[in-house]
Amino acid sequence: MAIVLPVAMNGLSLALRLGQDARLRGQAATLASGKLEELAATGQWQTGPFSGEFTNDPAATGSSATAGGTVFRWSAVVAPWSVSTMNELTVEVTWTAARHEHSVVVTTLVDPSSSTATGL
Repeated sequence: MAIVLPVAMNGLSLALRLGQDARLRGQAATLASGKLEELAATGQWQTGPFSGEFTNDPAATGSSATAGGTVFRWSAVVAPWSVSTMNELTVEVTWTAARHEHSVVVTTLVDPSSSTATGL
């Protein structure tokens, strides 16, 4: 019994960490997708800003952007797409958990001659 208990506790601890990681990654993906849609729909991808930090104000972001003290930061990059005259808009959301930096990246195509994106 003395050997089984530490192993079981270690397994439980690992399961809890993995669950927390999945929850944070899901929240980051939702925030990244929302920021990508906002930049593309408003045309801000042409003028910026191209980085920031999500706030915990649901009215400002559409959802709570901090999870148990976790701060999510975002950055956007616009680059020419190699296949046509379209541009590639990429949004990356980063956060720190368990002393490690994590990130989620989402991308879409935008038309430089228009203020809206394609492929959302």
